[in-house]
Amino acid sequence: WHFEYQPKGFCFCGWQRNTAGCDTLLVGRPANFLKFDVEKNSDLFYKDIADGGNGIVTGRLGCFENPLG
Repeated sequence: WHFEYQPKGFCFCGWQRNTAGCDTLLVGRPANFLKFDVEKNSDLFYKDIADGGNGIVTGRLGCFENPLG
């Protein structure tokens, strides 16, 4: 993997195997956010963030049954 900009946050989400069908890696960078399928070596989600981001939080929120992340 080559990062154009230094990553600001990483989060490994093995618990998502049940909902997404794969282990995922979340990567926060100064100008975008990436959700990556570790097993298939491919992007699942990519989003530009105009104001940037400095952290990543995942997990369950209140009454929502599906994990966030």
